[in-house]
Amino acid sequence: MYDLECALAVVLETVREIGLEQAGIINALGRTLAEQVQAKRVGLGDEPAEYEIIVPRGTLITSREMGALASIGKPGVAVSRKPRVAVVTTGPDVVELVEKIGQSQVRNSVRYELVGMVLESGCDLGRLVHVRDYGRDFENMVSKCSSYDLTIIAIGPDVSYESCVKSLGSAGTLVFDGVCIEPGSATAFGTVDGKPVFVTPWDSVLEVFEALIRPALLTMLGRTLKNSRSEACVIIDECIHVPKDYWHYVRAITSLKDRCLVTHPIHNHRQWSNFNSIIKIPPDVDNIEEGQMVDVIMLGPLVDYEQ
Repeated sequence: MYDLECALAVVLETVREIGLEQAGIINALGRTLAEQVQAKRVGLGDEPAEYEIIVPRGTLITSREMGALASIGKPGVAVSRKPRVAVVTTGPDVVELVEKIGQSQVRNSVRYELVGMVLESGCDLGRLVHVRDYGRDFENMVSKCSSYDLTIIAIGPDVSYESCVKSLGSAGTLVFDGVCIEPGSATAFGTVDGKPVFVTPWDSVLEVFEALIRPALLTMLGRTLKNSRSEACVIIDECIHVPKDYWHYVRAITSLKDRCLVTHPIHNHRQWSNFNSIIKIPPDVDNIEEGQMVDVIMLGPLVDYEQ
């Protein structure tokens, strides 16, 4: 079982930037700058002219950077190529959106959750696959992971995690199996022909994506900041008790109350569509009291406080 910080370090050492391409200033919006943009600054009097950095390499290009590039007459720039990400879901009792759902079946909602997170990270979709039989069909699918820059395999209900991990080890190299994070401890990472592959259960794709997969994708994009999420220290409005020795990622609603940031952990799955943050509880903490300060990852804007 890998410590979460060690697992992240191993992932970031394994993944690499995947190249660059040229883009016009308008098409560069939302892309990662792959060059250092400089401009000459005229010196005063006898001072020699110097170059200053206008936009550093690894910056996410927004409207502000577009204005800065235009101000120095830069019509186009080099940007990092977008990784092509394959999203694989598994499970014999999983049906698609347009299919009629039967007893004991579930819809493939996690596919669209992952698609949204991949696109939000600035990457392209390489392929969407659902594997009902996790035997030979799954092994064949894993062997094709090298066709994409990164692959995410979400293990569905009634699918053996051990079998999936074994298939990954047979098709490529298993780097680690198990991470000290809850939910998400049953997460594996490996490579197939050098291309990174993540394996994680359905019910923890969000937490594992934020902790490991998003930083990997941003590294492949050449982003200077390895996690594009804002983090804050806020007040928690109820007690939490968790086992030690694991990082715990708790979905929460963070809001502004009386000019203070307050976070409320969510325990009811029906409310999970309303959360906008994740509370990060380190492995040496097992008890958090109401009113204590905690660290949160912001996934969206603040919401109105509700008692």
